[in-house]
Amino acid sequence: MGSEPENKVVYSPSPGTYVVIRLNPVEMVRHLDDPVALEEARSMQTKAHLVILEMELALPFPNRPWYRFDVHSIAPCLRDEEPQKGLTADMCIPIFPNTHHPNGRVPVHPEPEGIFPYDNCYHWFQPVETTVRVRARPEEFDETNAVSLSPTTLTRMDFSCWEEDGEKMCAKLDALEALANTSTIKTDPLSVPPSHSDAPAIGGAVRTSEAPQTPHTVIIEHPDGDSTSTHSGSASTRTMDSDNYSDYSGSELGIGGGFGSIDPFSAPDEDVELVPLVDVWVSELADHLKQEDIPHPSELGAEVEEIKGIVQRARIRAYAALTAPPAATPSTSQITKPKRFRPIKSWTKSWSAAKRVATRFRSRIHTLPLPLWP
Repeated sequence: MGSEPENKVVYSPSPGTYVVIRLNPVEMVRHLDDPVALEEARSMQTKAHLVILEMELALPFPNRPWYRFDVHSIAPCLRDEEPQKGLTADMCIPIFPNTHHPNGRVPVHPEPEGIFPYDNCYHWFQPVETTVRVRARPEEFDETNAVSLSPTTLTRMDFSCWEEDGEKMCAKLDALEALANTSTIKTDPLSVPPSHSDAPAIGGAVRTSEAPQTPHTVIIEHPDGDSTSTHSGSASTRTMDSDNYSDYSGSELGIGGGFGSIDPFSAPDEDVELVPLVDVWVSELADHLKQEDIPHPSELGAEVEEIKGIVQRARIRAYAALTAPPAATPSTSQITKPKRFRPIKSWTKSWSAAKRVATRFRSRIHTLPLPLWP
């Protein structure tokens, strides 16, 4: 008889663990004191998403309000075709017990064996990736029944499957570039490179040699727009740096100098308010997300962009209110006060006027000439 798993409670989840996350937009904007942003956050339709916690971006300490992670989405389907980026449906790895793959690629086996609850999931090459803030819990995180990938498995993924997919992607990009150059030459005579002086003439025409291959760098943007994969090479052959061929590269995992740009105590210098705040469930994944409800990875990216927009619009409103000129107030000289009816004062004025009239009348009587009596 097997022994029961030992209880494992941690204050910060462990990297390499599969978890269910859900954005918490209300808590993300509550401190902004913006009624419009709060109402927009409450109206957001968020979903539970299946992801794997990649690198933790700062050393975890207890009693923090949140912990920052890079997360990669887990998809319930083969990889989306993106021909313009050289990406095809087979650029993925099934997660056991799923064994379906167009080329028969061997699945990865989460640990402990046999408790990953979904049989339709894949890791994607060039996945939807984002940074999140995992909200801390007073009861902490129970990892007793957590499912994860070992560091050995992650490394094997990097240097076998993802390297193979990266080479395929580069070959497809080379083919697309060559096709584009050929089309340009056929449609635009001015684009034909000038002939060399030593090019031999054949049949009265000058045969031009091939244009020199100029080394260049191709940058492939990830869906969240925050990071890139760099592929250097020429128009005919494109070579790859093994540390840069995918989102699961060594630099992401802290291999080969990946920590050079990260402060392990404070994480990257980043606009924290725009980093999505999420609630996380580590154990008993199927209790929090049914297999038939696993969203497409693009839906996670859309939610992240929506909450970022809400925060940014709130900032614009706050700045506008802060810099608005003060409202014009009328000066005291322009204020007309309503007249009050004062009966005593009115009677006094009337009596004074009557006295003045009487006085003038008497003075005129005294100045009249005396009448002559007969």
